[in-house]
Amino acid sequence: MKKWFIVLFVLSSAFTLMANGSDEGGAKPIKLGGVWPLADITGEQASKAAQMAVEEINAAGGVLGRPLELTIIDSEFKPEKGAAALERLATVNQVDIFVGGMSSEEAMGPDAPWYFHLHPWDYNQGASYVEGWKALGTKYPQIKTKKWFLAYEDSPFGSASFDASHALFADMGDFDGDSFTSAAKGGGDYTAVLETAKASNPDIFLWAGFGADALPLMEQSKSIGFAPPLFVGAPPGWPSDFGESELAEG
Repeated sequence: MKKWFIVLFVLSSAFTLMANGSDEGGAKPIKLGGVWPLADITGEQASKAAQMAVEEINAAGGVLGRPLELTIIDSEFKPEKGAAALERLATVNQVDIFVGGMSSEEAMGPDAPWYFHLHPWDYNQGASYVEGWKALGTKYPQIKTKKWFLAYEDSPFGSASFDASHALFADMGDFDGDSFTSAAKGGGDYTAVLETAKASNPDIFLWAGFGADALPLMEQSKSIGFAPPLFVGAPPGWPSDFGESELAEG
C-alpha cells in the first residue's frame, strides 16, 4: 500500500524564534514553507488545509503572539522541483519551518537513513486496513485470496512498495504485479498493466496510484473485460465525485 510521506516540524520550535524580534508596526511573522504536488487531489487538499489552519491560528492570535505566514510551492511530482522549492523557501523566502510533502520520491534522497513522520494521532491507519480486510473477508467469504496482482505507479517508491508487498504476501499465495505511469504524472494509458493483470487471472487486484487514476483505471478495465473478484484501489486520496460514478460499484 502506498505510504505517503509528511514532513512536519513541531510548532513548539517557534519558542526558539522569539529572539528574532518584531517587524516595525507589528510582531514578526513565523514563516512556513509548504511543498506539495498540487496536480493530485491529496496534495491540493493538503495545501488548502494548511492554509485554513494558518488562517484559523492567526484569527485566534497566532503562535506566541506572532502571526503565521505560509508560502506554498508546487513540486509537480518531480524530485528536482521539490528540491528546488525547498532551496528557494530556505534562501529566498527565508522560512523558519518546513511543512508538507506527500511522496517520498520527491521528499527524500536515495538511501536516506531517516525521515520525520509525525501525526497528531496514534497511527491508526494500519489498524483500519486490518479492519477493512476482515470486513471484506466476512462479507465475501467466497472470494479466494490465493492469487494477488499489484499494479503500482512507476517510481522508486512504487517499485520498492511492490518488492516489500511481494515479500509480505509471498506466504499467502501467488503475488505478481506490474507498473504504470500515473495520470497525475502525465500518463493515463493502463492497457499494458491491465492486460498483464487479466492474463494473471488474480483473485485480488490491487492498484496503488493517485486519485487521478481511479476512474480511468475502472473505465479501461471495463473496456477489456477485466473484472476480478476483488478490485481494490489504494490512492492517498479519492476524487470527491468518485462515488457518484456507476464505475465505483464495479
